[in-house]
Amino acid sequence: MELSRYKYDDNNKATIEMTPNSKEIIQYTTAVLTLLTGIIMCFLSFFLSGIYAIDGSVLGYFGETLVFCAGIFGVSIYVKNKFTEFRKEIEDEMDYRGGRRPRPDSGYETEAGAVRNHAHSEPEICEH
Repeated sequence: MELSRYKYDDNNKATIEMTPNSKEIIQYTTAVLTLLTGIIMCFLSFFLSGIYAIDGSVLGYFGETLVFCAGIFGVSIYVKNKFTEFRKEIEDEMDYRGGRRPRPDSGYETEAGAVRNHAHSEPEICEH
């Protein structure tokens, strides 16, 4: 797994260039490691205390790790899904305007000039 690579300029000076997936790898690794530290702290607090109870500050830290991980995983998944939906809408609109296929949310014109809507079983006659 390569996170970065060296790039040399004309003066033979090396600069570090991040790979395209390095941001996601760093985010997910940080989230998993933070969650693991929260779990370990809860176990240590439980077993090392004489009364077998988890201190409130440790529970607070564990809650913060859960919020952090939910933010990392949830936001990235949400953004990827929204981007995919947006991209599909753009591709559908481009295909519609290019004449390659009809819009999926509207009907399509038949040879007789009737528009068949997918929501209705009967064709509607268009008057031009």
